[in-house]
Amino acid sequence: MFFYEDLVKAIGKKEIKLEKDIYKFSLNLRTKIIKLGTGLPLILIGLYYMSEIINKKISFAGILGALIFYTGILVVQEVFTFKLIIDIKNDEIITKTFKFNISSIDSIELKKMVIPNTKKIEACLDIITTEKKQYIIPLVMNKKIEFCAILRELEREKFKIIKDDI
Repeated sequence: MFFYEDLVKAIGKKEIKLEKDIYKFSLNLRTKIIKLGTGLPLILIGLYYMSEIINKKISFAGILGALIFYTGILVVQEVFTFKLIIDIKNDEIITKTFKFNISSIDSIELKKMVIPNTKKIEACLDIITTEKKQYIIPLVMNKKIEFCAILRELEREKFKIIKDDI
C-alpha cells in the first residue's frame, strides 16, 4: 500500500506506451484478503444459524442467520465480480456499475477522498464527463499506478493531481 505522496511520485515517474487495446484490472490482494476474511466467516455463521430452520420451525435466529448468510455472499461476490476495463479501441471505461466514453471526459482529478458509501479515506480518481456526470473510482485495484498512467497518457491535459488536502 502506498502513501498518497508515494503514489503521486510513482505516477509522475511512470512512463507508459499504449501497446494493447484492452487493459483489465482487478482488486488488489490486500482488499481480496480483507473481503474474503470478512465474507467467509459471515457465510459460516449464517449457515450455522440457518440450520435451526432445518432442525426446528422458523425462528428469529434462523431468519437472522439467513440475513447474515446473504450479507456474506454479497461481500464474497464483490471479490470475484470486481473488474475495471479500459478499452482503448472502443474508447470506453467499463466497470460493473457504469460505462462511459473516454472522449467524453471533461476532467480527471487524482485526490485523497472519502469513498462514497464508506467512511474510508482512499486515493481516488474523480472523473467528470462533458454531460456533468461524476464517477469516483477508488484506487483499490492491482496495478493502480499503471491504471493512472494510462488515463494520464490518454487525457494528458485533463489529468490533474490534487495535493493531499485531507
